[in-house]
Amino acid sequence: MRIVLTFKLIFLAICFLGISEIVYSKSIPGIESSVAPDTDVVGGWYPVFFDNYSENKVNQIITTINEGRATKVVISFDQNKSLAVKIKTAIENKTHFKTELIHVSNKDDNTVQYNHTLVVVTVWTSRIS
Repeated sequence: MRIVLTFKLIFLAICFLGISEIVYSKSIPGIESSVAPDTDVVGGWYPVFFDNYSENKVNQIITTINEGRATKVVISFDQNKSLAVKIKTAIENKTHFKTELIHVSNKDDNTVQYNHTLVVVTVWTSRIS
């Protein structure tokens, strides 16, 4: 069930990015655009999932921040606060970029069981590249 939920979240993120690209595309057939071709119109977000600490994933987030593309970073967790704090500390120590730490309490029921140890870092960007 945990894998299914993770895949659903990834699928939703991909759908969101795909739809936003279509909606804000500069070349939708039959619709004339008033946006200059070299203008970045769309920002977005993407999730990074952590079951355990990954230096590689943290470095990818840091690269996005250092390139000036990140506008906001939100770290959400349910039961794995120590991992969330470790990720937050690593990002802030290497970039001086302030991140948000949010506790999200998920309740299991008959239809879904959550991965309570999963930490999700959501990176908000000023543009998709």
